[in-house]
Amino acid sequence: MLDALARRTNTGRMQAGREHLGNVNTSSESDAVRLVRAFAVRALALALVASLIDQQMLAILLALAGFGLLFAPTPDRWRDAFP
Repeated sequence: MLDALARRTNTGRMQAGREHLGNVNTSSESDAVRLVRAFAVRALALALVASLIDQQMLAILLALAGFGLLFAPTPDRWRDAFP
């Protein structure tokens, strides 16, 4: 009964779909790296908006945060740098 209930939920459907697909994540980078990159792009976009509305100090801070997140060392880069 619980197995049938699990199949009707979204989680049950996702797990059932993955069983015959194998590993769905074909990317070589982790979810954390993609999340940090997404935050970096959002910070840079907000810096652009802040500069357009004449908030230079906020634009500079957001741009620094965006570039810091974009070029921050990640475990994937550490693995490549230190064999």
